[in-house]
Amino acid sequence: MPATKKPEWQIYQESKFMSMDIISQTLEGKEVVLIPTINNFLGQIPSGYDLIAYEQGEEKYLNTAEGMHKNQLMLYGFNEVGLFTHEFVSIQYAFVKN
Repeated sequence: MPATKKPEWQIYQESKFMSMDIISQTLEGKEVVLIPTINNFLGQIPSGYDLIAYEQGEEKYLNTAEGMHKNQLMLYGFNEVGLFTHEFVSIQYAFVKN
């Protein structure tokens, strides 16, 4: 049986600490980059991407037409991180290509 390929979003979720160096290496050609722990992120929102808050477990809906109907919010900056936790059971963050 051939090995199954992990979804791209799952590969980046395995990293515990993210910085702009890691982000710049993982963005090329990627639609979604998960931020496992927003408190450990160092840097800025990459050009061409949006910072999205979403419900944990709904990664497959990020950057899809179906995802527009899911519980997702686009944040305009890191100053908005934490403002919408009451909207989610388990909030997560990702960069999504715009």
